[in-house]
Order: sequence, then structure tokens, then C-alpha cells
Amino acid sequence: HTADAFTYELSQLGAVEGRELVILFVRVLGRFAPMIVAAMKASSGGDGIVASKMVEEVAALMQTLDSKELEPLWDAFARHASVRSKDGKSREVLSDVFDEHFAGEYSAMIHFFIEAAKLNFGDFLSRALAQASAPADTDATP
Repeated sequence: HTADAFTYELSQLGAVEGRELVILFVRVLGRFAPMIVAAMKASSGGDGIVASKMVEEVAALMQTLDSKELEPLWDAFARHASVRSKDGKSREVLSDVFDEHFAGEYSAMIHFFIEAAKLNFGDFLSRALAQASAPADTDATP
């Protein structure tokens, strides 16, 4: 994956490490689920009111999120990634250079996190979001 002139090589977490982290990821993501479902519906219907409501929800959620909650995810993702230098001549494990690499590059850091989360939990997320955004079953068979 290439972002901001750096090339990141992401590796998937093993199942043993992933099983612990997916629980944490879901616990944190659970707060965002209504916003994600609203975003999916808004993107299909083009509702501008929903988009402005999402901005409010994101701001509120960010105020309640403790950075320590995500620390195990950041650490694991960085251990399972490497970064190539801009000149392409060297490659380093991202966890070894995380602080220096992302200093002042917070959008790149968030982008990395999102890509690593998609790689590791994408199958789970796509299924969960598809179920959450599916129309309610109106067949009220007793």
C-alpha cells in the first residue's frame, strides 16, 4: 500500500493475536456502528442532512474515545507492517520507527490504521455492516 510517498507492506495478524484484538476492535467500533450504517444509507440516497449529522456524531465519539483503548491495535498493526523509505532503498519494521515516521504526519497515520484494520477485520466488518444496514424484515409471521 502506498501513501504519502511511502510504501507500506502490511501483513495480516495471526488468528491467535487477531482473536483478542477483534474483540477490542468490535468494542470500540460498536460506538461507531450507527454512524457507519447512516453513512452507508446516505451514500446510497445522497442525504445531505445525514452527512452533517455524521460530522456531529464523529465529533461526539472522538470526545469519548480514550487513545489507550486503541493502543493494542496500533501496536499490533505496526508490528505487522514495514515501511520503505522514499528512495526505496531501505525497509524497516514500522513499530521500530513509528514515532519518528509519523511525527507530524497524523493523516498518514490514520490512513495506515484504516488500511490495516480493513486488511485484518474487513471480512467481519463487511458482513456486520451488511446485516446492520439491511432493511428490517417486515414479515411478521407468528
